[in-house]
Amino acid sequence: MNLDPDELLITLRPDPNAATPLDQNRPDDPEDSPYANLTKFVNVLEPLEGTAAQPVETLATVAELRTTLAEFHVDDAFMKLAQAGTPWMTFDRSRLAQADADTLLTFISATYEAQDLGIDPQAVHRTILDGSLLTTLHGLASVESTVSA
Repeated sequence: MNLDPDELLITLRPDPNAATPLDQNRPDDPEDSPYANLTKFVNVLEPLEGTAAQPVETLATVAELRTTLAEFHVDDAFMKLAQAGTPWMTFDRSRLAQADADTLLTFISATYEAQDLGIDPQAVHRTILDGSLLTTLHGLASVESTVSA
C-alpha cells in the first residue's frame, strides 16, 4: 500500500465495552426504568460523545429523541430552571450527575426549547457531543422521579 501518512485521517471512537464511571450508575435492568424509552438512546449517543460529528449526522437522533421526549416533556422548562436558580446555561456534566429525575427531564426539555427559541440553534447537537445529554440519560436510568405519576 502506498499511503501518505500526511493524508491519513484517523477517527477514534470510544470503546463501547470499556468501563467508565458512568457504568456504575446503570441499573441492572434498564427496561424496568420508567424512563426506558429515553434511556434507550444511551447506546446511540455513546459513540458520538467527544467526536466532531456534524449536525447533519445527529439530525435523525435529535428528531427521534424529540418524539420520545413528548411523553416526558416539561412545559416552560427553560423558565422553570431559571426560577429554581439553576439557569439552563449553567448546567454541566457534574451538576447533571447530581440532579434528580425531574430536573433532568426539565434540562432535556429546556435544551429543545433553547434550540427552538434560537438561543442555541444547535443546543441538542452540542449536548450530544459534549456528553451532557448522555450524562442526563444515565441519571434517568438510575434515579426515581420525585413526581408521582
